[in-house]
Amino acid sequence: LNPTVFNCYATQAVTYLWDFGSNPPTSISSTTSSSPTVTFATAGTYNYTLTLTNECGSNTFFSSIIVNPAVQISASGPSATCLNTDIPLTGSITGGATTGTWTASITGGTFLPSITALSPTYTPPTNYTGTITFTLTSDDPIGPCPAKTISFQVVVNAQATADAGTYNPICQNAFLQLNGIVGGAASSGSWTSSNGGTFSDATSLTSTYTPPPGFVGTIVLTLTTNDPPGPCNPEIDTVTISVIQTPTVNTLSNIVVCHNENIGPISFSGTTSTNYSWTNSNPAIGLGASGTSAISFVGTNTGNAPIMGIITVTPYNTIGSTSCPGNPITYTITINPQGQVNTVLGQVVCNGDTVTLANLSTTNTGGTT
Repeated sequence: LNPTVFNCYATQAVTYLWDFGSNPPTSISSTTSSSPTVTFATAGTYNYTLTLTNECGSNTFFSSIIVNPAVQISASGPSATCLNTDIPLTGSITGGATTGTWTASITGGTFLPSITALSPTYTPPTNYTGTITFTLTSDDPIGPCPAKTISFQVVVNAQATADAGTYNPICQNAFLQLNGIVGGAASSGSWTSSNGGTFSDATSLTSTYTPPPGFVGTIVLTLTTNDPPGPCNPEIDTVTISVIQTPTVNTLSNIVVCHNENIGPISFSGTTSTNYSWTNSNPAIGLGASGTSAISFVGTNTGNAPIMGIITVTPYNTIGSTSCPGNPITYTITINPQGQVNTVLGQVVCNGDTVTLANLSTTNTGGTT
């Protein structure tokens, strides 16, 4: 307070006496100062008197001070969050103003339901990572008190990512080469299996995995990232692999036929076999060197000795692009030559003579004639 006092024609200095009565300020630097400093803790109207005295007497003046409420503001949010995660904000404005406006230090985000909601939810731009400074500014209050602002920062961390990969089925008692990928905030990963088995190195993204001996069916492999810095959680990804059972093929009896005789069709059967392949060691018997369908042909042998082909049949259990072979079996197909006898000369004898029959012979060798 700094009143202007006119002390005309007086020789004695003026004395001051400030009096706020029953509603005093929080503090006053001096009640007798000509210009005291007054502090108020709460808003309101404060009446006071100022009494001035000199040798001529005293004079009292009445006045009041209107104290407007100052703006009280607070704002908060999480110190850190994860990629593509909404950020809850909390604000409070009281005193000389009760409304305000939010702003963010980056563009592209959205305050919901609006920038004027005191406790909105903020959605950062898609895939944004980094630091965002949020500022809450109060509206300008009535009176001399200024608007207020408050700011704080939120760090948006990258999320960990994991990709366990995709794989074709594998054969029983085989191994699988893995090719996992981690990214984002993750720097490493580790593998686990739903059905046991072994990893060459469970912490290697390119480990090899071997199912339990003899296992057939499906196994779920899980790739889990390391726990990244900040509030973001580790990420997991799973992949289901199929282990195909080893097939079998039933045994077949050896076959013996003659030249130009039809053979087959010879079909194959077995356990969990979806298809078969065969090879023939001797195409001269009239059968091709290899095939995948039932065997059917006309036996051929234009020579004079039996010929034989060894047939090897391999079963397969095929799912998608994976074809698992089983143990092969073998059997033989023998083609005998066409029967042949050498020419026998005629004989002329008399009635009653003893006839000696000529010995029969053939050029064929092997077999029974």
